[in-house]
Amino acid sequence: MRRVSRPAETALESRLTKFFLKSSASSRNIAGVSQPTSEGHYYRRNLPHYRSVGAIYHLRLRIHPSFGRLKSIGDFRLIQDAILFHHKKTCLVIAYVVMSTHAHMVFQPLPKDEVSAAWCDYRGFCRIEDIVASIKKYSGRMINKIYGRTGKAFWKDEYFDRTVRN
Repeated sequence: MRRVSRPAETALESRLTKFFLKSSASSRNIAGVSQPTSEGHYYRRNLPHYRSVGAIYHLRLRIHPSFGRLKSIGDFRLIQDAILFHHKKTCLVIAYVVMSTHAHMVFQPLPKDEVSAAWCDYRGFCRIEDIVASIKKYSGRMINKIYGRTGKAFWKDEYFDRTVRN
């Protein structure tokens, strides 16, 4: 298997990293990861991720190549149900589409509680990581069960997300 090197940081990623990591080394937990603040949070695995207060996000989840493509309308509906389960509970689902090899979702995480101050602090919002994990866990488990697959991943490990701007 050929290993592809990661492209260099973009100028925006570099500025974000400097912004969130400009404080002393004691405020960092590991290189490239900032501590969450009330304004937001930036971290990077294979892909960069940035979280901010009240942001709207575009998310793309990819189906693992070992599964191939979705095979029936029931598979599409399971993923749709997993996405719509979170609507008005943990996030506002603005748009979504489920395709044969991946799914897209545009959504805005909601505050964890109804206190008006929650809208001012990033940490008061439902975590995107938890929303995505729930969608992937439920739909992956159910589709693998339908096809008799055990111990195999349905979704790719990491997902693509971006903040929607004007």
